[in-house]
Amino acid sequence: MMSAKEFVEISMKKYEKIKQKLNDLEEIDFNSKEYHLIFEMAGFDLLNNSEMRSLILAFCEKLSPELSPREYGNIKDHHVDLPE
Repeated sequence: MMSAKEFVEISMKKYEKIKQKLNDLEEIDFNSKEYHLIFEMAGFDLLNNSEMRSLILAFCEKLSPELSPREYGNIKDHHVDLPE
């Protein structure tokens, strides 16, 4: 019989690829399975602040690319850890 820890470790493996993709995120290019995993991860609070910020900025860029450089500049003023 599998321990709870082993079960959690196996369950978390399905999120490893999407977490790496979020770390390297420059634009939104998720497939439907990845979107499902992102919603699942958000629902289970498995995304850290940096991953959530990356997603928000990328979705804003996708929805309104002409505003994003200015808006990113405004956000950058408050979050010095963001890349240039």
